[in-house]
Amino acid sequence: MSPAPKCFMSYSHDNEEHEEWVLSLATRLRENGVDVILDQWDLGLGGDIPAFMDGLTESSSYLCLF
Repeated sequence: MSPAPKCFMSYSHDNEEHEEWVLSLATRLRENGVDVILDQWDLGLGGDIPAFMDGLTESSSYLCLF
């Protein structure tokens, strides 16, 4: 069995509605077998941003949502 595809999601933090939409999309992707890297899950307040950004090199796909 092949590993789950890994997707790094980047998005604009324009407003709460957009952030909720991104979270909903990420959740649906995870429910369908995609390993999503999302700041709302993987980067806590005061977290290590450079370490989080390493997800870019570990991912097989990228989503940029504006």
